[in-house]
Amino acid sequence: MTRNTLDFIKIKDGRSETLGANQYWFPQKFAALSGCGPTTAAEILAYLAKQYPTGMQGLPPESFGILERKTFVQFMRAVREYVKPGVMGLTDIDFYTNQTINYAKSCGVALQGTQIDVRLDTKAAYQAVIETIDAGRPLALLVLTNPNPDIREYTWHWMTIIGYDKDKGSIIIATHGRPHALNFSHVWVNGGGHKAGMVHFMPKGV
Repeated sequence: MTRNTLDFIKIKDGRSETLGANQYWFPQKFAALSGCGPTTAAEILAYLAKQYPTGMQGLPPESFGILERKTFVQFMRAVREYVKPGVMGLTDIDFYTNQTINYAKSCGVALQGTQIDVRLDTKAAYQAVIETIDAGRPLALLVLTNPNPDIREYTWHWMTIIGYDKDKGSIIIATHGRPHALNFSHVWVNGGGHKAGMVHFMPKGV
């Protein structure tokens, strides 16, 4: 398979529909500006709830069935109580992973998180993305600093990887309610003061 894109969650926003959620739906200004981390956590949890309704049973009802902006924002705010950014945002992937698991635990859901080793080279990390997407799971992607101009708009930012195109060496990400294609070799830069990270989740016992 050279290309694969998950059937990611769609959210009704009035007469339109978004792909995933938008951090700027948070009503408070700071929560909106710093909200990319909890937003990705909420949409990934909602996606998993649709894929594994038995293993994820216990999450709020709005994470199942038809998703609408008003109720999904309530879900985002609940997740943010655990996956909570600091003054500089949410820059610690360990904290993100553990707090996403802890939120699920608070709902009675046993979740496991798997981080992609930041020491992997581009080829190995891209293969990990392909295998995870092919297994039906999105990945949360964090890019802090990055030297490539085409990634400038995606730095200091969490987004959700929902697909890939091997022919182009790209990943498909969802952020701000829309899909974007990014060159993975430009995204995955660790070292020299630059940092990126990825993690994916799965209900235990499924």
